[in-house]
Amino acid sequence: MGVRFLAIVMAAALVAGCSGDDDGGGDQSVDRRVPETTTLAPATTTIDRHDIGPVLAQLRRPVPQRPLKVAVVMFLLSDSTGPGPWTDDEVLDTLVRGEESVNAAVTAISNGRVTLTGAGGPDLYTWSKSDVVSIDERQCDSTVWSDLAEARYDLSAYDRVFILLPRLEPCFWGGLGGPKYVIVSLDPARRDYDQRTMLHEFGHSLNLAHAGRLVCHGPDGARVAVSADCTIEAFDPWTFMGDHVYRGASGWHRFVAGMIPTENVVVLDDGEVVLDDADALGDGTTNLAFVPFADGTRYYVFELHESGVAVRATVGDLTTETDTLLIDATPGSQPDDTSEFPDLADFRDNAMSTGQVFEDPAEGVRVT
Repeated sequence: MGVRFLAIVMAAALVAGCSGDDDGGGDQSVDRRVPETTTLAPATTTIDRHDIGPVLAQLRRPVPQRPLKVAVVMFLLSDSTGPGPWTDDEVLDTLVRGEESVNAAVTAISNGRVTLTGAGGPDLYTWSKSDVVSIDERQCDSTVWSDLAEARYDLSAYDRVFILLPRLEPCFWGGLGGPKYVIVSLDPARRDYDQRTMLHEFGHSLNLAHAGRLVCHGPDGARVAVSADCTIEAFDPWTFMGDHVYRGASGWHRFVAGMIPTENVVVLDDGEVVLDDADALGDGTTNLAFVPFADGTRYYVFELHESGVAVRATVGDLTTETDTLLIDATPGSQPDDTSEFPDLADFRDNAMSTGQVFEDPAEGVRVT
């Protein structure tokens, strides 16, 4: 296979710092300064830059780009004796009030295209008792709760419905998200975590799958960016669909949900493209670059964020729970943590910096 030579040029140098908690509770602080970029060159390509083709068109599942009309239905178990785990004010604070709300994150991710405040909402249907008792196995069946909500209230006019429940101890899930219903069981002792769960499950209602990582090793066992010896691991730390701690979204997920229009992406087979910051969406900006795999069903996705150019690989299958895999372009740069998730700490500084080369010989791809 011939090598396709591509150049990804950063439109501007970004300087930022980032710290966050890993899932084991430890703090991670990473220096994310990006060196100055080279002079920009005109973009050239051998194919129509903005024609995303049938594969990407199928994977792209836009949601309405407008304020969504939202209802919040709150149920207690029938044998509960106390009030709901959150007050109505706490529910509203979590969903729509303030800089840390779910609505604030969705508004930022969508560049104001999608909000949770349509028709002056959300509308609250406050805590009421259900017919489900605490020892009832039905409590772990999400359809029980959506059916109960539909039977008790007329929810036909709402774009999305959040169903809030007390902590369901027997269930393996803390939240579930579908096309209309977002179901979250709440624990008053960990409201911040439950708020992040709401955002993550709302992401599923935007047609977004989980975001994972591709952990690869060379013949000597050392970590490399890509190879024939790779495993798929959970938790892309740079999207709320991979890591609860992070409140931003990957460019891929914003593209899938329709928040990045097709005119702001390019499909590049060879040549050069100038990438704008993934968050700087505007007329004439290029916020994502897709490089197709040889089989034409998968793509490398390049986007510019605060630590450099991030590289992901699409899975190319609508039926999987994970739709992208983050590539670590700087493998081994951070010591492995002691969490149950291999090399998660190393992926926090995954991006390509100026002048770095990313190469996948098996796919004939070389990007500088």
